[in-house]
Amino acid sequence: MLTLGALLTASLISLQALSVARAFVSAESLWSKSTFTAVLALQQFLEIGLEDDLDRFGDAMMVPFAMRRARAAIEAPDVPLEQAQQYLVDAGVEPADATPMTYLYRLVADMAWAQSTVQRLASADEYVDRLLAVAAQVPRQAERPVDPQDLLRLRADLRRLADHLSTAQHQFGDRLSDLSRQGVRLGIFMTVLLATALAVGASINSLRLQRQDAARGAALEVANERLRLATQSDRLGVFEWPVGTDHIWLDPRCCELYGLPAVPTAVSVERSVLWSRTADQDQPELRDALEQAAARREMFKHRYRICSAPETMRDVEITGLFSAATGRLRMVGVLRDVSEDVRRAQAEADLQAQQAAAQTQARLLSRLSHELRTP
Repeated sequence: MLTLGALLTASLISLQALSVARAFVSAESLWSKSTFTAVLALQQFLEIGLEDDLDRFGDAMMVPFAMRRARAAIEAPDVPLEQAQQYLVDAGVEPADATPMTYLYRLVADMAWAQSTVQRLASADEYVDRLLAVAAQVPRQAERPVDPQDLLRLRADLRRLADHLSTAQHQFGDRLSDLSRQGVRLGIFMTVLLATALAVGASINSLRLQRQDAARGAALEVANERLRLATQSDRLGVFEWPVGTDHIWLDPRCCELYGLPAVPTAVSVERSVLWSRTADQDQPELRDALEQAAARREMFKHRYRICSAPETMRDVEITGLFSAATGRLRMVGVLRDVSEDVRRAQAEADLQAQQAAAQTQARLLSRLSHELRTP
């Protein structure tokens, strides 16, 4: 369970890391697009002089400056991350991406690989500032025409800045791509490692459960052997009845007591067959006692007679317990032949009756003899 939890956690972390990496790549794309737009707008303003191009340049420059402020806010530990997140949103980053970006950046800001990555973007700040300085040198519409020498110089400056910004953008983009690939490989490695650990743990747990099942099976077999020994020594028959069904499972001894064909193992017998072999006079009392015991789920014990063969009546005693441990009410019990006990008890009762009659007869004869001797 612990390994499965770790696997799920690693998977979630990997997915979140990929999501944040995508957000950083998207932010880098916004930065690149805005600087490219700014350079293009300034070039058009230099050549034509329309104020709309200058406005478009100002709007585009807001993105790199907003991202620079966000980076500074994240690197300052006393500045709330909410402020950095707002700067990113102002730069065009989705609000849902701004939160994990700021948290991850502050978390890894002191790590060497993070500092080297950010340094590639920070190196472009100088060229952004230069671009702003060049924009301040471009004459406005009222100051036109531009001196040809100044025009050539400004054109050259813009081309160099465009090249520098493009180089910085490619370096930062390549670094982000490398980190993304490393993150994917790390996520795959951790997932495979934890999945392997989970498989090994599952195999070990399966072996442990198999050993436990084998031990329980051996213990059950020993218990069954003891039960068979006990039932065989006392000539007991074992039965099982799923309450509410029309079939009862009888072991070979129960089948023998009911006069059924001999079987090597337990068999399912219809209740109607057993009722047909129960003495008619005993059936009503047996049914009532059985229903009451089932309703109360108490121990059931009763004696009745079985006609196991033509003109052969056998006295048996049934003892059973009701249980719903398996999810269904069942009665498990034993059947014992008490014919000898009944005959012995009857013989003792007859003997006692004969002795009582003999004693009564002796007293009568003694009294009669006394009366005859006395005039």
